[in-house]
Amino acid sequence: MSINVNFPASWKTSVAGFISLAAGFIVLNASYFSAHPLIVELAKYVSVGGPAAGLFMAKDSNVTGGTKANE
Repeated sequence: MSINVNFPASWKTSVAGFISLAAGFIVLNASYFSAHPLIVELAKYVSVGGPAAGLFMAKDSNVTGGTKANE
C-alpha cells in the first residue's frame, strides 16, 4: 500500500501566508514577547513583507502558464 500526497501547485503562497500570519500574531501580541524585543522588531518587517512575498510567488512561472497545472 502506498500513500500519495499531492501538494497543491501554489504551496509557496500558503507558506508565505502562514509566516505572515505568525508575524502578525507576534506584532499584535507584543506583550507576550516582551522578553525578546528583537523578535517583535523582526516580526514587524515580516508582517509587511509577507503579503508582498505571497503575491510575488502567486505569479510563479511553473504554475501560471508553465509546466504544472494549477490545481
